[in-house]
Amino acid sequence: MTRSPEVWHVVAWLPVVRWTTCVALWTMFAVVWFFPHLHLPLRAIVPLGLTAAICRTAVAFVLHARRASPGPLLGLSLVADAGLLTGLLDITGGPFNPFIVMYVTYVWLAAATSSPRWGLAVAAVSTLGVAWLVADDLQAGSAEHHRLNDLPTHLFTMWLAAAAVTELVAHYVARAHAALAHRQAQLDEARDRAASSERLASLTTLAAGAAHELSTPLATIALAAR
Repeated sequence: MTRSPEVWHVVAWLPVVRWTTCVALWTMFAVVWFFPHLHLPLRAIVPLGLTAAICRTAVAFVLHARRASPGPLLGLSLVADAGLLTGLLDITGGPFNPFIVMYVTYVWLAAATSSPRWGLAVAAVSTLGVAWLVADDLQAGSAEHHRLNDLPTHLFTMWLAAAAVTELVAHYVARAHAALAHRQAQLDEARDRAASSERLASLTTLAAGAAHELSTPLATIALAAR
C-alpha cells in the first residue's frame, strides 16, 4: 500500500487529540511519580504509559516541526498505544471490558498511516495483548478482577465501545473517501490539461508543416513576378 499524502491527511488533522493524549499520559505519570502514597491501579502500568507518552510526544513534535508523516515513529507509537491499551484493559475488567474492540482502531490506523508492516506489528501486539488478558483473567479468578462484569454495566460499556469504534471507523473511512475523490479529480484535471496540450502541439505542428509546404510555391511565384 502506498503512503500517499491524501491518506495521511485523514489522521494528520488531529493535533488537538494528539496533544491532549500527550498531556493526559504525562499527567498520569506525574501523579503516580509525585504521589507514591496513593494506591492507584495505574501504578501497575506506568512503564507502558511512559513508553506511550514518549512515543506520542515525539510524533507530535515531528509533525509540528516537519509537517510530514513520521513513518516508523508513528508505527512504533501505535505499537506502544496497543500495549498501553492492554494494561488499561487489564486493570478495568480484563477480556470482559467491551473496549477491547479498540484494538481494531489501532490496527487500522497503523496500516493506513504508516505501512502494512506496522499494521501487522500492531495486530501481533494486539493478539498477544488479548492472550495476556485471557491468561491473567484465568489466573486471577477473583471477583475484584471483574469490576465490569455485572450485566447492566457490561451491556452499557459494550454499547459505548461499539459506538466509539464505529464512529471512528466511519469518520476515517469517510475522510479517506473524500481525500481519494479529491485526488481523482486532480488526476482527471491533469489528464485533461495534458490532452489539451497535446492537441495544441498537434495543431502547431500541422500549421508549421502547412507553412513549410506553402513557402515553396509562394517563393516560386515571387521569383516569377520579378
